[in-house]
Amino acid sequence: RDMPFKSTAFSIILSVFIPSLGHIYLGYYKQAFTIMLVFAAMIMLLTTGSGLEPLLGIMLGFLYFYQIFDAGRRASLYNRILESGKAGLESEQIEIPETNPFAGGVILVVIGSLALLNTLFDFSMAWLEDWWPAMMIVLGIWLIRKGRKDRRKDDPTL
Repeated sequence: RDMPFKSTAFSIILSVFIPSLGHIYLGYYKQAFTIMLVFAAMIMLLTTGSGLEPLLGIMLGFLYFYQIFDAGRRASLYNRILESGKAGLESEQIEIPETNPFAGGVILVVIGSLALLNTLFDFSMAWLEDWWPAMMIVLGIWLIRKGRKDRRKDDPTL
């Protein structure tokens, strides 16, 4: 593979300013989207007045710092994998991500379009309050199907 090395410092800086952006820079779109969803869900739950605010606040802080350290760790391992010329480091349980950013691009376009509709055309986003769990279910189904498809590709007997 003729892939460029990634800056560990840059991935950390991106993650400090916008959670999961460092993962996007590295090409780990699934991890980035998962972090974004969990982060957004926790913020929404914090605003419901459920009485779990202290626990959710601690968890949100943990997630914020975790994603920063994880982006730095993944950038470092990514570069070590490129240096070694291997497909992945078995002991680290990490591989260089696939180079097809289509799904990540579609997700960013949809999120950006909704935000733009909200800011420029006063499009109400109140429906998100009721429908965000359905979006997580759809994403979960898609990930399960993709995982099963990948497993079948690796083991044709399934």
